[in-house]
Amino acid sequence: MIFPKEFYPKRIKDCSIHKSRKKFKSKKNKNTFFLLQERFSWMKNYLKEKKIIIELGCGNGASKYILKNKKIILTDIQKYYWISKKVDMTKLNLGKKYFKKVDVFIINHALHHCPNPARSLKKNVNLFKKRWSHFN
Repeated sequence: MIFPKEFYPKRIKDCSIHKSRKKFKSKKNKNTFFLLQERFSWMKNYLKEKKIIIELGCGNGASKYILKNKKIILTDIQKYYWISKKVDMTKLNLGKKYFKKVDVFIINHALHHCPNPARSLKKNVNLFKKRWSHFN
């Protein structure tokens, strides 16, 4: 498999994760809230019986709010008050407490923020194979 060179953006948008969270929670912008509901609502049926659900790169934490699922553990590379655990998805540094017990990982609109998404995904899949032998 050929991996592209690491990507580093030339320009970074001026945005605030706090403003983003406040915007969707206020429900003032009905289009934004509708789109977030559409983005996450399909997951509900797949998460019903799961005990430990970890979202990697959760950003503003909309998934837990929209899905109304208290079992979702929000993680991101930066720590905010709504983030449960600081995790770098390129290293998947979950620790022993979670690693072999996770039922579902959610990576929604986050993988493209990795310096090398293909390499990160391949590395994570190899770690997941150790957990779920039916992948082999």
